[in-house]
Amino acid sequence: MHDLEKFFDTVNHDKLMTIIGRTIKDGDVISIVRKYLVSGIMIDDEHEDSIVGTPEGGNHSPLLANIMLNELVRLLHRKVCYLLS
Repeated sequence: MHDLEKFFDTVNHDKLMTIIGRTIKDGDVISIVRKYLVSGIMIDDEHEDSIVGTPEGGNHSPLLANIMLNELVRLLHRKVCYLLS
């Protein structure tokens, strides 16, 4: 479980947006997700830019992280099926 402990902090924005873009074709939705990802965080009353990760505690963070994890599961499934065939 330790490996997934900081998962939300390490989500690559560009990779996530590529995955989302495969399904979502509405540019407005894509724009909103991107703005959410780069909105930044507050640390000790100071704004800090977000270049990776999903905003901790954000409503959409679990959904966005699960999109990435789903992609990992698909990749692993393909690899296992290949190895077993």
